[in-house]
Amino acid sequence: LDPATEEFLEAIGLSHFRLSAPGIDPNTAKWLMARDILSVGCAVLLADPTVVFKHNAFAYLFRDSDVETMSLSSREASRQIKGKVVGVDDAAMGWSRYAQTMSVNMASSSLVFLEFTTEAINLAATLTDIRDPHLIEETYNEHLFLPASDQHSRPGVSTRVMMASCFCYSAFAETQLRQVAVAINMASEANPPAAMTTFVQGSGFGAKVKAVLGRIAHKFALPSLSGPAPRVTPMNDIIHSKDMAVGKALVLQHGCDVQPRQGPAPREMNWHIPLDAPWPPPEACEAAGLQDLCSVLAKVAVNREVLVAVSNKNIFHMLKLYFDGVRAANVSNVMIVALDDATGAFCRQHNFPYWVRSLTSRTGATDNHATSGLKFQILRDFITVGASVVLSDVDIVWMRSPFPYLYRDADVEGMT
Repeated sequence: LDPATEEFLEAIGLSHFRLSAPGIDPNTAKWLMARDILSVGCAVLLADPTVVFKHNAFAYLFRDSDVETMSLSSREASRQIKGKVVGVDDAAMGWSRYAQTMSVNMASSSLVFLEFTTEAINLAATLTDIRDPHLIEETYNEHLFLPASDQHSRPGVSTRVMMASCFCYSAFAETQLRQVAVAINMASEANPPAAMTTFVQGSGFGAKVKAVLGRIAHKFALPSLSGPAPRVTPMNDIIHSKDMAVGKALVLQHGCDVQPRQGPAPREMNWHIPLDAPWPPPEACEAAGLQDLCSVLAKVAVNREVLVAVSNKNIFHMLKLYFDGVRAANVSNVMIVALDDATGAFCRQHNFPYWVRSLTSRTGATDNHATSGLKFQILRDFITVGASVVLSDVDIVWMRSPFPYLYRDADVEGMT
């Protein structure tokens, strides 16, 4: 990033490239370089200068994802690499008092391998545009793990978390772990350059490598970021209050309309049935034995999209209310999947489009909880023949058609 660094690298014989961007923050610069390297078809392993390699990291990569990232895992968290369930209980909510969410370790961009895919390039380009270094890690994690919401898009990168026992922070690396680790980040030390030098001296590296790494440690080791803590986005305010007024103001700040996209371009949709193919596709319908479904879809679906609810004979009163609701909301591309012949007859009696798919739960039970799991088996049938589905329970009240309010930039758009 400057002439002095360039001269230093020349002196110790390390390959380098001079980035001419005066005043650029190193955290921004690394993503700028990553974007450019990826754009010419070269995968890149990004490492902060505080990372010390004990082995060649390229031998330990899986290469099956757009991104392989180090995590901010502790010794305890490394045993829960897939995260853990966190529950909350609000007794005043009665039957809906319990809620659960998933807690995962934050990813760290201090060491990350990026394949030269469109999605990885979009991720790097997005992080290049962030000027506040404290927001880079927050945004990095959002784009790796969080779904798109409202106007905020995401690049759709596939992500693999590096093994915490092989790629770790020094604060979490016990003596034994340090012997087997591939790379250790010294940024958590009080004095990163001194810690890097000490580690290199006791690592078993050859004298020449020790000398080079020691000089790099003192020249480049970055102190921990100082300044204000990472900002929290306003939408998170909704989970810090039990006052509905707080949530209402946030939810209604721009209504239900699709908002102009902010963030990286989403990945292209990988359509199961090409958009320019005849639809419903005769061959796929016949091969799957779904000719009856395809016949209904040909009459009901609009632009290959349909609103679907699943029902059985236990809830005819609620099903009739559902019929009334979607008609009042002027939803035309809607149908029922009837789990039994009686429900099919009820739909026919009320002149409502339907398809009979006789399924029973594993236990034979027919209550709501037992049958709700069958929805996903039914979804597969629709997707197999190239239909996009808004799946709705029959206790959902539709105030208007949902289709004008979909973004259509992700495989799944789900209610929270």
